[in-house]
Amino acid sequence: MPSQTNYVVRTLKTVPYTHAHAAPLLLLGQVLSLGYLHKEVREKGGAYGGGAAANALGGTFSFSSYRDPRQLETLAAFDAAAAWAAAEGSVTAQHVEEAQLQCFKGLDAPRAPSARGWGRFAQPQLTDDARQAFRERLLDTTPADLRAVAAQYLAAPPTPAAECIVGNAAAVGVDAGDGWAVLGPDLEPLGNESQ
Repeated sequence: MPSQTNYVVRTLKTVPYTHAHAAPLLLLGQVLSLGYLHKEVREKGGAYGGGAAANALGGTFSFSSYRDPRQLETLAAFDAAAAWAAAEGSVTAQHVEEAQLQCFKGLDAPRAPSARGWGRFAQPQLTDDARQAFRERLLDTTPADLRAVAAQYLAAPPTPAAECIVGNAAAVGVDAGDGWAVLGPDLEPLGNESQ
């Protein structure tokens, strides 16, 4: 891709919506986006944007950046974000409250009747009781809960992360010998070339 900047994503497997850790992970994505990654990836790193988010329905947690001139440094910032969130004293009650407000803003947004109907059809496991239990877990989450899930799923994940950098391979400076699969626009391997 002819570009001087790229897009970076790291995704980790976590837990499903009904698990007790799903709500703290959702809040952790908000805290990391606003409380850590904005400063490190956007302000210091020069990316146009970045953040973190949990997909409670998919059971994943993702870090991302876009229009990023320093992709490998951004991957290191993702590691540092996980360590920061797992450290005692880093996540405060104010962080949790701000994240709760952001999450409830999305959860409480009005939905068209067609969207509500489609949701009931496509996700029958999301009963009213399951949604209410999730909301209660969001409200009950503490800074200690966020530190615990950060340590368990992000700082020392139980499964390997999937990482991807999309854009100009020459702008990244990695090749297949570095453990990366470097693919062309046709998704065929480029070998050890950086193009």
